[in-house]
Amino acid sequence: MIQTPDGVPYIGETAERQLTGYYMIRDRVAGTEGKSVRAIPRGSGRVLNVNGTQVAVYRDDSGATTRRSAVCTHLGCLVAWNDAERTWDCPCHGSRFKPDGAVIAGPAESLLAEPEK
Repeated sequence: MIQTPDGVPYIGETAERQLTGYYMIRDRVAGTEGKSVRAIPRGSGRVLNVNGTQVAVYRDDSGATTRRSAVCTHLGCLVAWNDAERTWDCPCHGSRFKPDGAVIAGPAESLLAEPEK
């Protein structure tokens, strides 16, 4: 039996699709991780709402920031920062991206896009 992170059981052939839908809806309803780039510690990343756009912001060890779209290029779920690996990870199908948005592992084949201005 498969369960969502909050313990809701999913049984059957459509479990993966149901979980993908869960993450897509949760990410858009729950909101972003923070409001200010200044709140991001060095060597870490957060998803911020910048003028209505979900932006994945990484602050490197020197304090410089890299901004990419937080929307996974595979099917449109929102990525989340993985502190242990220092990567952007998609909860829907497991795509992983470097802090600059380059693909580490698929199924995504394209890097995270530049954020809309």
